[in-house]
Amino acid sequence: MRILAAGFVLALVACASTPEVVRRNSTPNAPAWRNEAPKSNAQYYFFVGTKSGAKSMDEGKSAATSAAISEVAQLIGVNVKALVNVVDSTKDSERKARQDIDLSTSGNIQGVEVVDTYWEAFDRAMGATTMSRYDVWVLVRFPRAAAEAERARQDKEAQDNANNALDLFQKAQAARNAKNVAEALRLLKLASTTLASLSKQVDIKTAGFNTSKELNDAVTAAKNDVLADSRRAVVVSSETFLGRPNSDTPAADQVAASLAEQGFPAVKGTPSRTTPRVVKVTASVVRKGTLYNQAVCIAQVTAQVVDANTQEVLAQAEQSAKVVKADEKHAAQEALVEAGKAAAKALVKSLVEREAK
Repeated sequence: MRILAAGFVLALVACASTPEVVRRNSTPNAPAWRNEAPKSNAQYYFFVGTKSGAKSMDEGKSAATSAAISEVAQLIGVNVKALVNVVDSTKDSERKARQDIDLSTSGNIQGVEVVDTYWEAFDRAMGATTMSRYDVWVLVRFPRAAAEAERARQDKEAQDNANNALDLFQKAQAARNAKNVAEALRLLKLASTTLASLSKQVDIKTAGFNTSKELNDAVTAAKNDVLADSRRAVVVSSETFLGRPNSDTPAADQVAASLAEQGFPAVKGTPSRTTPRVVKVTASVVRKGTLYNQAVCIAQVTAQVVDANTQEVLAQAEQSAKVVKADEKHAAQEALVEAGKAAAKALVKSLVEREAK
């Protein structure tokens, strides 16, 4: 049912310096529900949505309808997406309200019905034109049976998600035992995301867990442990120092030290079967001339972080540095160190971004 009677006009005459304001109402008397929604009954919940100062009737009705439907969403639960079916929604404003809710929610609302609409318009003459503003109230009702069905659906969805997270956690543990750190971390991230979607705690009572919170705590602890383990690396290098192979490896030493300082434990050595990552460093430094009787040395460092199991390149960086010093060897050494530090910083940035995905 919808009451849309012809507007009733009330002229509000102000002082001479103030433009005349004309008020129009959709009905002679405001309905009782404008100030308070009707009490719920055995079949329906009732809600009132409002919008003040709208520039058009359609804008006001759309916003008021959206506000009422949002109250329905709060009744059912947070993070509710409306696949809204507004009964008798032939008006553009009601269809737009439905679309707005569609875009902003994530659950299921079926059967919202617009019962009545009331509006008050205020027209003010502004020279040759008239400016109108609308205050709009919309009354909607929502079936109790639909609310109960949606709550039951959410409960089942939450239980299914909790069970799915438990399955992911157990698979992650198996991958971790098999030394497949990357796969374990991937599964734990999925489990964490799945548990984060729960709007409330869910009982599990299996596999040593009573609730979804206990499972979430275990997933978080395991994820932190696996993440720390996955960051371990062995650094291998090949360096050329002023045109000659160099048994000393200042660039690789600096890459390892800088990675460790930034939370990525790395040591020089030979990778073993349990090494999760290998950092391959190639470095060279050459003299590029003389400046004011001082040696100009330029170092070039290329570094790659490789998954030791899959050989996938996880991050790579190429950095250079120029150092001018009186002593050629000191200039070359310092250039390698600076380029190595810059390369490690770039690697860490890429690795952190990768972990955040």
